[in-house]
Amino acid sequence: MRPTTLLAPLVLLAVTTARAQQPPSKLTMPAPAACRALLPGGVPAAPLSDAQRVTLTSTLAALRARRDEFSRAFERGDLTVRDRYEQYQDDVAKALRDLVRTVGWPDENLAGPELNTLAWDLANTARDRDLQDCVLALARPTLKTPEDARRYALLADFTAFGRTGAQEYGSIFSTSGLRLRPAPLRDPEHVDARRATLGLPPLAQYLAQHQAQLPLPAGLTRTVTTPAACREFTSDAALNVWLDRATLVRMEDHVEALVRQDQASRKGELGAKDILVVDTESTAYLKTILRLFGWPSTNRAGAYLAQNAWLLAQHADATPALQLCVLKLIERQASTPAERTNLAYLTDRVLLARGEPQVYGTQVTVDDVAGKATPRMLRDPANVDARRRAVGLEPLADYLRRFEPGQR
Repeated sequence: MRPTTLLAPLVLLAVTTARAQQPPSKLTMPAPAACRALLPGGVPAAPLSDAQRVTLTSTLAALRARRDEFSRAFERGDLTVRDRYEQYQDDVAKALRDLVRTVGWPDENLAGPELNTLAWDLANTARDRDLQDCVLALARPTLKTPEDARRYALLADFTAFGRTGAQEYGSIFSTSGLRLRPAPLRDPEHVDARRATLGLPPLAQYLAQHQAQLPLPAGLTRTVTTPAACREFTSDAALNVWLDRATLVRMEDHVEALVRQDQASRKGELGAKDILVVDTESTAYLKTILRLFGWPSTNRAGAYLAQNAWLLAQHADATPALQLCVLKLIERQASTPAERTNLAYLTDRVLLARGEPQVYGTQVTVDDVAGKATPRMLRDPANVDARRRAVGLEPLADYLRRFEPGQR
């Protein structure tokens, strides 16, 4: 038996209890427009009995446990659960519909904090936008605490973003390094006014509070000494200095801006700077970073900054000595699979700049007439796929196909 089937018998019980305990005026309250199909008789307003509360809480808790199991499976890359996840979505929608028909919205005063929290959690999981609209309409008059307002805003943003691609309150954001970046906002100039109607703080304050809680990178596990190739660019002191939050955020912002400029120039976007100017500016800043702070590897600076800094070094072809220095530092400081992959790309770049064959085949020449991509000078082609596999790269043939016309 699915957990949701436990809710159906409670509908009549809840309404009957309401007639015995509540004033008639509450029984005839019209349902919000979004709820009319679900609540043709109006919003039920009966207090829950202990038995109802236990049964409803058990049902929703079982659904949340299933959701957590799916999340763990997806994190492992297990996609075999997709079919069962579709059934789970149907079960969530049914449970929420039954809940709404039984009690309206289970605010804390009516249902207690545990049931209230479970209901919000599952409402955010549901895919039924009309049902979510009904939940929002029912919940809005019950908001009494900052946590209520936060949950309401999150559901409203999920619903709006799913329909229009723009959120209302700024609850949905992504993490880029040590920055939180809101998903697109409708009418962003007035987002703080909308937040104020719910008693929420201004969006910038909200983001700053959460950004301050993002964990800093763990730091180096051992002391790094300056490679010979780096003596003109950095020092032991710089390579091992602790990078605090303020320093990392400043570096992230500057490097991110340079990467945007880099990509705009390489894609030929309108108004982009000349690529030589871009590379000169990027290389100058990389030299500053190396001189003051050493190399921002993932364990020192986080994956976002490490990736962006590597991209700028990858394009610093006019300064091969700098590229060689960065290569030697990544060799010593790499702590993630992504850094080992980046090391392969930079290795090939440095070798070709010296006139030597590359090792991994990452540097490619494209014949647009023939529609074929081939690696530039390649050492030991017969074993290149084994070398690529060792650093997390796909087979060379698959990589080359990405450069063919229509794939770029």
